[in-house]
Formats: sequence, C-alpha cells, structure tokens
Amino acid sequence: MTTYQVYLGETGPGGLPDRGGNFATGDTPRRIGPQFPSMGSHGAWSRACGLIESLGGIRIDWGAVAARVGVDDLRWFLSETYGVAVPTEVTDLLAGLDPDRGYVLVAMEH
Repeated sequence: MTTYQVYLGETGPGGLPDRGGNFATGDTPRRIGPQFPSMGSHGAWSRACGLIESLGGIRIDWGAVAARVGVDDLRWFLSETYGVAVPTEVTDLLAGLDPDRGYVLVAMEH
C-alpha cells in the first residue's frame, strides 16, 4: 500500500533541497518538524505537490519532490490545506520558524 508524507526539511548548500545521500533514508532532506497530517487519503500530499510544482520544485528521489519555501508560502499551504483547523503540532512548528530563512517542503510517496 502506498503511503504519502509531507514535511518541512532543511535546505542544503546554496539554499537548495538537501538531497541527503543516505542509502538508508533516501535522498530526502532531514525533517525538522512533524509530518503534516494527511487530511484524507492524500489531500495534504496532493496540495503539497501542486505548490512544489508551482514553485519550480525538483524530484529529489524516486518518489519525492521538493521546493524551497518561505514562511509565507508555508502559511498559505497550511491555510489552503487545513483551513482554520491547522493541527497544533504544525502551528507550533510554524511559530518557531525564522521568517528570514528558507526551508524545503517535501512530498513523498512510498
């Protein structure tokens, strides 16, 4: 059965998605917070893929795409995905982010 994951990760050199390079974990950026709840079968994943594509994201592993995002991009994504019911663990993550820094939104399926 396919599983879908969406999370926020670290940037690598030059602010690009860090491809990890670890065979055990794949070429995906290190996660810096909780996985975003799926909202149904794969609603958060579908929205994340759309945002990643619109931001010129790249495929970073066989089943993963990512794009650099700022805090405002992330706020928009969360509002569109969860409306006013953004999960507490995600709200806590957002509150702790540096608005002057870039992050990586990752959508994976495996």
